[in-house]
Amino acid sequence: MSSPLVLLPLLFIVLLWPSYATSTLQLAKPNCPSECGNIHVPYPFGFGSKECYRNNDFKLTCDKSNNTAKLIAGSNIEVLYISSQGQVSILSTISYDCYKKSGQRTDRFESYTVTDDQNIFTVSDTENKFTALGCDTMSILTGYNGRNFQSGCSMICSNISDVINGSCTGIGCCQTSVPKGFGSFNVSVDSYQNHTQVFDFNPCSYAFVVQSSWFDFTVSDLSNFASLRGTVPVVYDWAVDLKSCEEAVKNQTTYACKNSECVPSKNGLGYSCICSEGYEGNPYLRDGCQDVDECKLPRNNCSKNANCINTRGSYYCNCPKGFHGDGFENGSRCVASLPVIEIIAGNFLFFTII
Repeated sequence: MSSPLVLLPLLFIVLLWPSYATSTLQLAKPNCPSECGNIHVPYPFGFGSKECYRNNDFKLTCDKSNNTAKLIAGSNIEVLYISSQGQVSILSTISYDCYKKSGQRTDRFESYTVTDDQNIFTVSDTENKFTALGCDTMSILTGYNGRNFQSGCSMICSNISDVINGSCTGIGCCQTSVPKGFGSFNVSVDSYQNHTQVFDFNPCSYAFVVQSSWFDFTVSDLSNFASLRGTVPVVYDWAVDLKSCEEAVKNQTTYACKNSECVPSKNGLGYSCICSEGYEGNPYLRDGCQDVDECKLPRNNCSKNANCINTRGSYYCNCPKGFHGDGFENGSRCVASLPVIEIIAGNFLFFTII
């Protein structure tokens, strides 16, 4: 298989690993490195021996040449964080178009990414927004390699007082959703009046795809966003293989889900693996999914006076002596049992509840 991302210009992959990942969970294959510097590297990603990664789509390099370990993908793409949950995040460059007060263009740059026509990596439609900044701005996002489309944002505003911190609804800042299923994109940006009317507070137009939870617009972004930020994170969805679950399971040699469940990938292409309910860890390793001890979690569903009993893949709540019920906070809880008094009358024994 060909390399998953050929990113021009240079982009940095930020690969997300779940917050629960700890040294107690197996990340990599046996005898394979699981970290580069302080970055976790869960299989199917890996570096070193070819047995440590699934195929070249997931091949990484741990570069220690500059006294600081850097995790590298492809041709010098720096990896910052990895998730086995089907998403990666890359730092993408920003498109910009800048002018002098006279209206003469001083600088211009268009950012773009390139992936294969049929690729396991696609831009996440749930995690990203196409964003444009400026008060004399027209911008176009073009997606291809998968779903081909164009979308855009255009704005004209004359006073900085009209621009509001945190507001990205069309005055100085505009955002629009991106569709599912495209692997590559190009961002172009231009202006209507060469920023001559707004130069004092907005000499440039900017446009980019960005992880929506990361970006929070401020008025100062209009003056020097590219020089301050440099790059922005973009989340990609990935599939372990482009086959469907039904097709993949037929070949157990290449089937990726090891004692885990097969599900359609987040991007709708191919499949991913997940741990069964009550388990956590790396679903791509044979023993990567480990039982969750719900009783050790800060909050489980047992009522205050119930004892939590862990089981494989689940747990139950046990009421103490003198109480009855299922022990669950959202169930019947643990209720004190009524006392029973024995009454003997003649040759008969009666029980009465008081």
